[in-house]
Amino acid sequence: MKKIIDVPLPQKCRIIAVSDIHQSGDLIIKLLDKCNYNPNTDFLFILGDVLERGDDGFKALRTVIKLCEKERAYCLMGNNDTLFYRMTYTYTHEQFLEYMKNKPNNAFVQAAGMLGITDLSESNIENARKAVKDNFKAELDFLGELPTAMSTQDFIFVHAGLDERADWQETKETDMLCKWRYLECRNLTDKWVIVGHFPTYGFEASKNTPMPIIDFDKKIIDIDGGIGVKEFGQLNALIIKKDGDRIAFETQFADNYKTAAVKDDFFSGDKYIFAHPYYYNYSFADEDDDFTTIHIETTGETGKLLNELVYKRDDGSPQCWYNLNILANAAKGDVVSVCAEYEKYSLILDKNREVKVIENKYLKKAKEI
Repeated sequence: MKKIIDVPLPQKCRIIAVSDIHQSGDLIIKLLDKCNYNPNTDFLFILGDVLERGDDGFKALRTVIKLCEKERAYCLMGNNDTLFYRMTYTYTHEQFLEYMKNKPNNAFVQAAGMLGITDLSESNIENARKAVKDNFKAELDFLGELPTAMSTQDFIFVHAGLDERADWQETKETDMLCKWRYLECRNLTDKWVIVGHFPTYGFEASKNTPMPIIDFDKKIIDIDGGIGVKEFGQLNALIIKKDGDRIAFETQFADNYKTAAVKDDFFSGDKYIFAHPYYYNYSFADEDDDFTTIHIETTGETGKLLNELVYKRDDGSPQCWYNLNILANAAKGDVVSVCAEYEKYSLILDKNREVKVIENKYLKKAKEI
């Protein structure tokens, strides 16, 4: 059931907003340390999707529960968080099995597995549910009480987004949890709206990075860094410094990637081409041992993508989850994050957090973060 709460804030305060932790319990601690989070003076807003897409058991959720014991810390419900609750309490066995097809390592399966239960057949599902209810009561109770949105004098915090209406409180709960690409919508409230849910890399405004996007014209901020969704995902934080009517934003991030130093200058000369993951049509133009040339029929542009990053739709046409022409431009000594290693190339986040690929021979492995 939709629940909106008002949170009074002092005229001068520091706010930290985090979203889409996706069972990365170690990263939330690392990120808050990087933000110099002080639970006695800072306000913390966690915008949902603490669960799913990860495999840390319930470390992240239990960490969030502990954080929210502090008076100034709050957590919202995300669409993925509702799934554990529904699988435990309300799903029919048919609904349960349907969800299992898409996410076989979901939070309920992890919870049951922690109890030694692997038989989730129709004849045993109620026994499994009872065991999960009894042993994860604190976690389920916490999820069941989470609000859908939080409002302050200047900000609205919601997992996915709002309807395009001034009386935003009338937005359906499903839209608050699942709104599609809210950055492309209008904000008809008089407040800043901070959301997660949709990874920022999927928008042109991200500039080929997983960093937060701040749209000053619309007063919408998306902070989902794609952890658990993208190979290069990171956990983002938005830091808000409020002093009366003066509001300033900073960003911070955390990841667990190994780092490497660039051994020699490598300048490909490529300028990345934005490849819309949903609204553009593509066709194959050429392929060699390392790269596939893809034509964007919607814009008329053509660019290359590392073969290992090329996906095909059911009809055989390309599906671009990555921008094109992302061969790195890097200088000797640059430190990069290595997100995925292939036979000849690596997928990296460069010093500007841009998603790039570079030949492994240019990388000298450094320390692990």
